[in-house]
Amino acid sequence: MFGFGLNQRGAETTVGSNSSRKINDVEASKNVAKTPLKSWRRVGRRFLSSRWASRFADGFIWLTVASIAARVGALISMVLVARILGNVVYGEFCLIRSAVNGFVVLASFGMGRTATKYVAELAATDKARVGRIVALNYVFSFISSVVVAVFFCLLAPTFYSEIPNASRLVSQTRLSSILLILSAVVSAQAGVMSGFKAFRGLAVATAASGLGSIPFFVLGARWGGLTGAVLGFASGAFLNYLINGCFIYFQLKKFGIRYRFDEFWEERSILWNFCLPQTLTSVTTGMAGTVASIILASQDNGIAEVAIFESARQIQTSVLYLPNIATQALLPTLAEFNALKDRRRYLNVLKCNVLLNVVLAVVTAAAASVLAPWAMRAFGEGFEGGASTLILLLGVGVILSVCNVCASALTSLGAVWNAFFLNAIWGTVFLLGVWRATNAGAGAFGVAVASLIAYCVYLVCCVGFIRRRLRDRTQE
Repeated sequence: MFGFGLNQRGAETTVGSNSSRKINDVEASKNVAKTPLKSWRRVGRRFLSSRWASRFADGFIWLTVASIAARVGALISMVLVARILGNVVYGEFCLIRSAVNGFVVLASFGMGRTATKYVAELAATDKARVGRIVALNYVFSFISSVVVAVFFCLLAPTFYSEIPNASRLVSQTRLSSILLILSAVVSAQAGVMSGFKAFRGLAVATAASGLGSIPFFVLGARWGGLTGAVLGFASGAFLNYLINGCFIYFQLKKFGIRYRFDEFWEERSILWNFCLPQTLTSVTTGMAGTVASIILASQDNGIAEVAIFESARQIQTSVLYLPNIATQALLPTLAEFNALKDRRRYLNVLKCNVLLNVVLAVVTAAAASVLAPWAMRAFGEGFEGGASTLILLLGVGVILSVCNVCASALTSLGAVWNAFFLNAIWGTVFLLGVWRATNAGAGAFGVAVASLIAYCVYLVCCVGFIRRRLRDRTQE
């Protein structure tokens, strides 16, 4: 897929004149163009024999083990809570969580991916600047999350104005602002840990918070209903915040870096050049999901359809978590190669990650599709009809796994404003599809179809842009 037109250098050339190298480069490019399969095999061999592969594998393995534990815990929690609350109340909980997720991306202000990129690039070369960026990460994530939480509480009544008998959800939605603040700060912390390639610590934090929150979540739903479920969900985020803070402290000490809170404002240009477009990109995605849930909920039997769609999406996220882990481990390496201006290894790593993500996504999605009817029945009565929605969303997940690699590539290249415009295209196509689907009475399945179309359009646009960006850099 990613035939970006870069010359393959170094493997076939021998020591000689510059003209000889150029001739060999041209011949190699022609051979690669004629035999793309050999190109992918060559890329795979080079990657697997490099020290970057072992570092990537170490991060991937740790994140995989912990994430599987966390996702299994989350899935078990959701199934138990759905059975405790029932179809309608669980759908209300999903609606509240969707609203929170839509604002979390705004509250975090893109600090997570920003920290990953700059910490990965500068940890070994500019410790003072890393100290300022980490301090900026903490300060601004707290400020932005509190400000957004205030607006979230003020806007809560408007979320459900078009949904029948949903006014009682306003108080629980305002209570969930606690979860909003914690989730935003945790996202920023995770970005710092990824930048240091502290995947082992990130894995421990993810697993501990995911598994540790199960009793709070389930017991909260049992004793406190919808309100207890919201508070139980927030407990996991708070546990994650505490553990992440400890690991970040140890990483700073390991690299000989100290917090520079008195100097963090010197890095304010990052807020405009990187954080703002990252935020707009994430807001486009998050708010599109929130608006889609509200549109779906406003239809006849809409709350139940939201519950079906969110349950199917929960399974999709759990099953396709391995490709997401591979992408999470990818960004620091891409950022480092981009800083070194090593285009050959950059492209090799990118291709290998695309191949790995597709294989993982196809295998896991195919296995989950066979079990789709039983998986949806596990959520309780009223969810049986969501099997077709789940199967379609699993197919969307395969495409999404490649889209996530493209998003990491755009971030590592610094093309964050371009990423925002590409996401705006995705959001427009998705919401138009949701509007048409709900008007036609297609329910949750129609939203899944809209998601499929939107991600296909996004992938085509994104691949075209990345190819042109890398080709232009090669000609510089």
